Amino acid sequence: MAVPGQDAKSLLNNFCQRFTRKAIGKNDIIYNTQCFGAQFQSTVTLACIENLQYAGATASNKKEAEQNAALIALQNHADQIANLPEPVPGQGKKRKAGDAGLGGIPLLLTGSPHIPASGINALPATGHN
Repeated sequence: MAVPGQDAKSLLNNFCQRFTRKAIGKNDIIYNTQCFGAQFQSTVTLACIENLQYAGATASNKKEAEQNAALIALQNHADQIANLPEPVPGQGKKRKAGDAGLGGIPLLLTGSPHIPASGINALPATGHN
């Protein structure tokens, strides 16, 4: 299930988004870590999926413990992950504010549907004041 460049927490976040078909917020996936001597253990609660909870293996630090909990959650949802439809390339990607114009060119430079690119002086006079 390893994907180059992505850790278990990122993969779990991606799975939850695709499974629930909604953006995931900070209250949708909740990690809780306990310290036991020199070891840490995390649980992850998937509030976005019926409040399911998974405990990971102990680790020497909090970050690794959270990754372990995410990995257990991913392993428990392996069948659902395998059956999810492939994401459509480009779907769900937000456009940058500057891309709101035509072809990524700001409207101020190209005019709008009502103002030709040559400028407002190129509009015919309508007789309205």
